Amino acid sequence: MELPADVTFEVTTPLDIRGDEEFWRLYEASFGPAEREPREVIVNSMEIGSGLAIRARVADRTIGLATAQVLDDVAVTFLVYLAIDPDWRSKRFGSALFDAVDAAGAAGLADRMRSPAGIVWEVEDPNNDIDEAERRLRQGRLRFYEKLGGRMLDTPYIQPPVDGHTLVPMRLMFRPAQGRSQPDRAASAALVRAIYFQKYHAMNRIPIAILEDLAAGLGAGEPDRQ
Repeated sequence: MELPADVTFEVTTPLDIRGDEEFWRLYEASFGPAEREPREVIVNSMEIGSGLAIRARVADRTIGLATAQVLDDVAVTFLVYLAIDPDWRSKRFGSALFDAVDAAGAAGLADRMRSPAGIVWEVEDPNNDIDEAERRLRQGRLRFYEKLGGRMLDTPYIQPPVDGHTLVPMRLMFRPAQGRSQPDRAASAALVRAIYFQKYHAMNRIPIAILEDLAAGLGAGEPDRQ
């Protein structure tokens, strides 16, 4: 299916995002309170230059959004949020938006003279103790990402408390850049630490002690430097 000719995918600016109420309405409708970080975290990361936001637009209307963080330590783009307006789903907007984020993050890494290793993101685990309807929703999201080339990492993962107090059990998925491979165990541990400290500490201001405890509990503690 071809995308409509009038759809655009814009790497946008902090000023544009601040004034785009369609962007924020879609954001708040798509993610639960425990998974949703404050608006200012998204905007501030963009102003610093390590974060980016992309809007899918049709006829000057925002019908999709994505935000991401460039992780310099591991040369990976961390996709933080991706959502499409329900009226515009199943039209290839989601996959096109995902690819646009991957490309924008890779360009940002290249600007930093880094060779992009791939893109990583959090997903809800369909094997958790949940009802059948929620399980089907989560399995559908997994199939969507698997069609894009994403694969679940073996490493355990917990989303830090972006709302200030709630830990959310998640999994990580990864799509390698062309010519690169899936991360091994050591690389996966380094990836978790980069997400925790370059994103959730540096941008969300979650205390280092909380993140160190989480990393250690997941087997991603401080690497051996001997």
